[in-house]
Amino acid sequence: MIERKNEIEILNKLYDSKKSQFVAVYGRKRIGKTYLINEVFNERITFKHAGLSSVESNGKKSFFKKTTNAFL
Repeated sequence: MIERKNEIEILNKLYDSKKSQFVAVYGRKRIGKTYLINEVFNERITFKHAGLSSVESNGKKSFFKKTTNAFL
């Protein structure tokens, strides 16, 4: 992957850490965020979420909130 050496090193260092890590990757649309994560972690991650999550509506938690609370 071109010009991504620093990001790859950071992500691998976090993955190899002995502590739990939460990584949020953000940036402009169409710059390869999802591709970067997929290439670096390949089959090493269990849970990932891509895209925008709906917010609470009518007092009900969104699917994303319900799902992520299961990991807390």
